[in-house]
Amino acid sequence: MRVLHVTATYAIGGVPLYIDQLARDQQARGWTVLVACPKGGHLSRILTDSTPQVRWPLSSRPDHLARSALMLKRIVSDFDPDVIHLHASVAGAVGRMVIRGTTATIFQPHAWSFYAVPPRLEQTTQRYERLLARWANAIVCGSPGEADDGTRLGLGPLVTVDNAVDTDRFRPASDARRAELRDEFHVGDGPVVVSVGRLAEQKNPQLLIGAWRRVGRPDATLLLVGDGKLRNELAADLPDNVRLLGTLADPLPAHQVADLSVLASRYETRSLAVLEAMACGSPVVSTEVSGLADVLHRGNGSIVSQNDAGALAAAIRHWLDRPDELAAARTAARAAVHPAFALDRWADQMADLYRSVIAERA
Repeated sequence: MRVLHVTATYAIGGVPLYIDQLARDQQARGWTVLVACPKGGHLSRILTDSTPQVRWPLSSRPDHLARSALMLKRIVSDFDPDVIHLHASVAGAVGRMVIRGTTATIFQPHAWSFYAVPPRLEQTTQRYERLLARWANAIVCGSPGEADDGTRLGLGPLVTVDNAVDTDRFRPASDARRAELRDEFHVGDGPVVVSVGRLAEQKNPQLLIGAWRRVGRPDATLLLVGDGKLRNELAADLPDNVRLLGTLADPLPAHQVADLSVLASRYETRSLAVLEAMACGSPVVSTEVSGLADVLHRGNGSIVSQNDAGALAAAIRHWLDRPDELAAARTAARAAVHPAFALDRWADQMADLYRSVIAERA
């Protein structure tokens, strides 16, 4: 099978990691894989030498957009894929308008486009999603919640394939290793709270820091792992017990040192950072976003209302003030994602989906 993955994202985050894992698995199956992505973006940097890539820049400027569309058309013609997998909204829109059903096409929003726009643009964005849906053989949702939102708007054909993580690699550290990590991160003896995600509006780090000020535990440390355009704004007025670590080459040590993890996002599909944290035995406090209601429950974390700093602070404080409950929740967190969200199951489901979209066109 010849597979072309297409994305316009430059950012560090879940989409590049997702594509990299998928490309690795597909090559291990003996498939021929090509990734079209922006040069210099995170995905371009993390793809292994064994995964061929081709430069595909994209800009919102009309003249650049037309050039990008023409370039993608040439890439498709030269590579002649059996399946084209379009990742995230921008590549999904341009790709479907270019391909228009001439090749088996899978679109994966990685969070619907209408999640990210202001209320006045929601209906317009939903209309264009309905228009473009005709040019996809399958639209992949990373959680039942994301699929439910698509179903309510009449989008389809929808297929739910739960996001997954490498639960063999992301696993709890031994007590000795956790002690080493506490020294490496210079966090002292108090509780360690970790949030992994871009410092961008979607992840709402302003809400998290506002909530942290209300937690009132000067002995605890909040580690923010990730970077983005909000970094300077946040760094200008940080509490003493908050540290911006920037982007780590590997988030595993941060997940393993965490006593508690936090997600303050405005929207998600099913957060890979949350699954990674829980696989490492970290309970999670999260805002109410898609993909977590069936993973987080009372025994392994908390879900609070969106944009409510008080509720987020109270949930964090609840766990930090109950170390015995927090310790017991570590086992429950790991059990919730392993083996249910392990990579092998996800990879097999994706492979079956690829075969089915080809078979339907035969």
